[in-house]
Amino acid sequence: MDFFNYQPNLFDALARYNSYQTLGTWVGPDWSLSSLVPWEPRLLDFLTLSAKTTHLLVVLQKKLHDTEFCVPIQGVYEPMLPESATDRYPLVVDGQYYRRAQQVSKEIGYSKLDEMPAVYIAKYLSGRIVRRLKRSIGQGRNAG
Repeated sequence: MDFFNYQPNLFDALARYNSYQTLGTWVGPDWSLSSLVPWEPRLLDFLTLSAKTTHLLVVLQKKLHDTEFCVPIQGVYEPMLPESATDRYPLVVDGQYYRRAQQVSKEIGYSKLDEMPAVYIAKYLSGRIVRRLKRSIGQGRNAG
């Protein structure tokens, strides 16, 4: 049984755990490069994915830090895992390794904030703000 299939969520997790920058994701309904279109989740409404279909997925990612590879946890299962399990899977944020994946990669509940150093909270929140601003700016350029 596969933990990950080669689909966009695998590459999102690789980027999140290894601090990679995803430069682009494309999908093609067949194996020819000429059929590639930029990936977006609503394409799933039009693509038939089964064991009998073949699609081409191309993802271009850039490694931002000289760190060792971190094995990701699939996002849908991450909140279900006990902290003792997630602690075995470090992730890279701004070139630094962190052990508590759920606290860095998911929304932080107010009860967790008092367990975290203020510098860590500030770094976490500022990173989220910057990512959202970049996403908003990118969406604004695509709309215009």
